[in-house]
Amino acid sequence: MLYKKVAILGLGEHQLSGIKQLANKYYTIGFDSHPNPIGIKKVHEFYNIDITKKNKILEICRKKEIIKVLSFNSEAVLKTVFWLNNKIDNSNTINKKINFISDKAKLRNFLKKNKFPYPKFYSFNNLKLINKNFFPAVVKPSIGSGSKGVFYSKNFSEFEKDFSKNRDFFKYPKKILLEEYINGTEYAADGWINNQGKVIIGAISKKKRSKLPNLFDLSLVINIENKKIKKKTLYFLQKFFEKLKIKNSPFHLEFKIQNNKIFLIDFSLRGAGFSVYSEILSEIVGQNTDQIIIDIFFNKNFTIRQSNKKKFYLLFFDKSKVQNIKNNLKKIELFKSFYKVIFYKIEKKKTNFRLGHILLQNENYKILRKEISKLKKIL
Repeated sequence: MLYKKVAILGLGEHQLSGIKQLANKYYTIGFDSHPNPIGIKKVHEFYNIDITKKNKILEICRKKEIIKVLSFNSEAVLKTVFWLNNKIDNSNTINKKINFISDKAKLRNFLKKNKFPYPKFYSFNNLKLINKNFFPAVVKPSIGSGSKGVFYSKNFSEFEKDFSKNRDFFKYPKKILLEEYINGTEYAADGWINNQGKVIIGAISKKKRSKLPNLFDLSLVINIENKKIKKKTLYFLQKFFEKLKIKNSPFHLEFKIQNNKIFLIDFSLRGAGFSVYSEILSEIVGQNTDQIIIDIFFNKNFTIRQSNKKKFYLLFFDKSKVQNIKNNLKKIELFKSFYKVIFYKIEKKKTNFRLGHILLQNENYKILRKEISKLKKIL
């Protein structure tokens, strides 16, 4: 019988692996705003409560004698998770800092104050206060994840048009952030900082985004081998965490390099989403990364093995590609580098750019590149 009880916020498709790992040792109580999330059968108890209702969740946690609250690969729930843990056992040192880490405007002010490279930015919470001369600019909600509500505007008239389409992502108390667009290739780094303050990078990915004005992730080449970029990223992260005064955490950093400097695009204290952290990174470091998350939440020491040379290509597809992929599935499955094709379960009422992904894997980058070209021709 499992006596120790833990709460899990978020029971979506990309949290399943972590939920299963946790349920092996603990009695799990899940919370999700969806009345029938995909992970409902993987927890011992379920409550259909919106994650913003933190006091209501806290009441249940205390009643059920929850010892810890966890989440997997989701930025949206982090503030609530850290707040709840601080209330339950008063041991979470990150709680006071998560408010500005998850607020893009506050984080950019932190970069500026501590003399890190940063894109020029301007934030406001009232459209009457907008600086019409700041454009062209990337527009972002100050609080948000998954590129929701993010778009690029050449001028103020374009902003007015696109803002009306994305208005729901900018509801009070979120500020609107205008940010200089940094040219160049975008990268992502996923890893951990341990209890001793040492930064460990599990993998660096090279990202491809959609053409402006949208800024969707189209594909990633994961675990690229570039010693220069890795060294530069490690140096940046070590200094960054020293200033943040944070240890014992996973991280997900998105950045560009311009004039030999790293410009932070996005940052969070979580593992990468869309199975990148739980599945792909586990393959790269040769151990269960969800267990590392669990160890971190329970303040246990963890060790990370050296990353291997496995390389992955993750291609997201939208509605326009679904039928073509289904028609050519047998051809794709014959690739030497073929790993899997996943079609996401999307609610009928919701629209989602990402309706699934194709995953290729090969240690030989030359073979992988050839098969990426073949895949693009098929699609």
